[in-house]
Amino acid sequence: MLKSFIFASSSAGKSAMVKSVAQEFGIQVLDLRDIFPNEKIEILEDQTSYLGNARKKAQTVYQRTQQLGHDLAVLGDDSGLEVDALSGKPGIFSARYRGLKNLPPSATDADRNQALLEELLPLRTPDSKITARYVSFLVLILPDGSEKTVSSAVPGEILPTPRGEGGFGYDPLFFDPKVKKTYAEFSHAELMRHGFRVLGLRKLFAMLQH
Repeated sequence: MLKSFIFASSSAGKSAMVKSVAQEFGIQVLDLRDIFPNEKIEILEDQTSYLGNARKKAQTVYQRTQQLGHDLAVLGDDSGLEVDALSGKPGIFSARYRGLKNLPPSATDADRNQALLEELLPLRTPDSKITARYVSFLVLILPDGSEKTVSSAVPGEILPTPRGEGGFGYDPLFFDPKVKKTYAEFSHAELMRHGFRVLGLRKLFAMLQH
């Protein structure tokens, strides 16, 4: 039974979420800085799929831990927003979405949200719903080098204006019709019950119990 793993991400928001879910299963999550306090590991997301990016993150950190003599599991993730009206864009490029105005690499989440709204504006009608989904892929490499993969997705809609102060990424625009809130309006309890990443994490950790 897995007792701990390294989360191959520098995102504080994702790390906090992973730790909250892992705690329910009695699993300890180590951050990159816990294992590499004097080393900054940057992993280019250059694969053609969520699974490929998640696997690259996990493999890169796993190989580095092996070089240092650590015998630890590593979790890699990749996720994105897929908008039906944009044929699935921004997809795997969600974190680097540049929009029609070719946003600079320094663009913020708010900039990317605004760029998405501008691209969708001509496609909206008074009665239309812009359907979308949040997608997540997880790759866990166990200490022996074997791999577990899990995916999850939650359908929703893209609102014409942001709502809520929480979350990150496209959360202020992504409306969950079951909860009737955007992800940025979710309470912590709602996120832990309905969040698309949380659903994948629970599936993965439950798999490891057997």
